[in-house]
Amino acid sequence: MVQKLGITIFMAVISTLLTAQCLYQKIEFDAVAGQAATIVDGKVVSAECVWNADHSMIYTRYGIRVYTLYKGQADSMVYFYSPGGEIDLKAIKVEPSVHPQPGSYGLFMVDAAEERSKLPQGSLQLGFGHLSWYPYNYLTGIASGVFQDFDLSKKELERAIVSVTGLSPQTKISLPIVKKQC
Repeated sequence: MVQKLGITIFMAVISTLLTAQCLYQKIEFDAVAGQAATIVDGKVVSAECVWNADHSMIYTRYGIRVYTLYKGQADSMVYFYSPGGEIDLKAIKVEPSVHPQPGSYGLFMVDAAEERSKLPQGSLQLGFGHLSWYPYNYLTGIASGVFQDFDLSKKELERAIVSVTGLSPQTKISLPIVKKQC
């Protein structure tokens, strides 16, 4: 009996420790999209590393050419900052953080940067990090999230956003055609 109790306690401790290693708290897509100030999809066209105002953190500033505006206000470009980057011989790596490759496509849900980040006035960040970014894979036709994927050919992601926001998407530039491979 004592041995079974010991094994049970040991398993409970191990389970708790393993759960603590999870870097993401599951937040439903509806909550992330509902709280985002601006939602766009488009192409990453630039990435530039910059210091914040007091030189305490390096951020990478990404430029997104807006293809579709789902929520908020955006011209042809949206810029957001992600913690981490490299300037000269100084580098800061922050995990988890979002660092899309220039030339890639995806959906981005951005919010005003927190004041404590000491970024320029009006700067944007992904409010929920990886949960605010859905990279598009045009070979598979899937928009991949941390906890949920969407079929682009069936416009599942677009329908999910519209159901949350109640707004019609504004297409500025057509995305590349999604061809799902069999």
